[in-house]
Amino acid sequence: MAISSARLNAVRLPWDLVKTPVSDKLKYILSLFPQNLVFAFAYGSGAFQQHGHQSVEKVQICIFYVPQLDELQLLIFKIVPSVEKQTKARQFSSRLNRPFKSPVVKGQNTSTSTPSPATRENNKRVLYQSPLSQQTGMKSSSGNPPMKRTKLSSTSLLPAKSKPSLEELSKHEMELDREIASLQSEGFMVEELDRQIDLLHRYNDIKDVAQMVLGRLAELEGVTKNVTDLMLVVDDVEAFHHANLQINSKHYSSMKFLGPKTLAKFQERWGARVYFNTLVPYRHGLLKYGVISSSALITDLLDWEWMYVSGRLHKPIVPLVIPSVENLQLRSALHLNLQSAMHTALLLLPEVFSEETLYQTLAGLSYTGDFRMGFGEDRNKVSNIVKPQRERFRDLYSPLWSTLSPWADLKSSSEKCEQDTSPSARIFHLNLLPKKIQQTIVNEWNRDGRLQDVEDVFRAAAHDTECPELVKEAVQKTVRASSLTQSLKNIPTAGFIKSVRYSAAKVNKFWTSYKLQKSVENKSK
Repeated sequence: MAISSARLNAVRLPWDLVKTPVSDKLKYILSLFPQNLVFAFAYGSGAFQQHGHQSVEKVQICIFYVPQLDELQLLIFKIVPSVEKQTKARQFSSRLNRPFKSPVVKGQNTSTSTPSPATRENNKRVLYQSPLSQQTGMKSSSGNPPMKRTKLSSTSLLPAKSKPSLEELSKHEMELDREIASLQSEGFMVEELDRQIDLLHRYNDIKDVAQMVLGRLAELEGVTKNVTDLMLVVDDVEAFHHANLQINSKHYSSMKFLGPKTLAKFQERWGARVYFNTLVPYRHGLLKYGVISSSALITDLLDWEWMYVSGRLHKPIVPLVIPSVENLQLRSALHLNLQSAMHTALLLLPEVFSEETLYQTLAGLSYTGDFRMGFGEDRNKVSNIVKPQRERFRDLYSPLWSTLSPWADLKSSSEKCEQDTSPSARIFHLNLLPKKIQQTIVNEWNRDGRLQDVEDVFRAAAHDTECPELVKEAVQKTVRASSLTQSLKNIPTAGFIKSVRYSAAKVNKFWTSYKLQKSVENKSK
């Protein structure tokens, strides 16, 4: 597909600006395939874990019960954190309105908040020790009587979801004062209650830490295997399958017996023009890799014909093979895909929004309308993608802000974004949407039999308060169609057994996320 010379200006890819060396694991993965690749990238959490972005610390855990103190203790041995890490921990804890307690190192003066370099060198391990009080028979460190399990009277609790009057509140306050005075007359102290609340907080914190560490240890021990997702872009699909069948015949399902020519035709005629091999075991875990032709990818990047691979490129990736400078068409298409995502997101967002909301909107475009998000995907998937990768999203989209300065502004100091939502601004964004989205908007607008052309539809839609919903519906229709057809296509390419295993893992993640969300909702009620 031809690209006008005006759209080729200032073609810069984020991967060209920041050249990060690929990890040995990803280099090894790349060596498994034929080398006639035009573009290749890894995406998803598994890619960044393999790339070494998530540090792995050796951890030893010991949880035991102390009968004399009637308390549970948890010991965590780990590498002494650096001053930088402790500073970040303090900043994080201050946001949570909780004090940060520096780990106590054997032989270290506890009055200092961070260990000195010499101490860190001499003491390789930190001992975290936290009592998890059962609040029965435990002697207070302040010498006060032990806290008893006190059952509040029914009058001390306000009815849920009620709107009490001033008189009821005054009566409730008097009852609480009497109850506090009664407890103090028995020798209880308010400071002791604060200490018990602090112990409860520490119990919850330690429990969360233990669960995370045990999960991480399970991964290190090989109990669970991360799936690394890859996308391989080639000029000649048939030639790639022919070479890959000779090298990696076991990667394919029984469809391999149809030959590379039939595989290529099946790939290019159905779904989002991607051929997936799923749950492929290798030295460091499992692989899921898709193959797409460069021509199909360029069509998807420019027009959002399927919004399948282009949607994955709205999020941070780990590039394995970067398109050459001579391949200007693909490089331009990759750049324009990000611009299209930004124009679409701004049409969906209000006049003022946060930077994180922008990234969540950008990351969520490819999931809008995906039938798997209703059943089979983690319900918090978009949030889980954005929160740990906020800086990567900023690196990906910050070069685009200069081209949007007349219409939108990002205030880095407050992390707030402001944009012009006038009809003229909306027309500007609508005219720069991908071809498939524009066509869908026009078809929806003319659904009642009108025959307005693109220019008339955009002018009318820009003045309509329902313009964001119109754009959202167009994206939904595109994603829904491609996600369904591609998922059906993946069944024969992956094989029945692998499809069941892969789908079961997705459903398990969905139910885990659903149960967690319901638990949070129930606790908030």
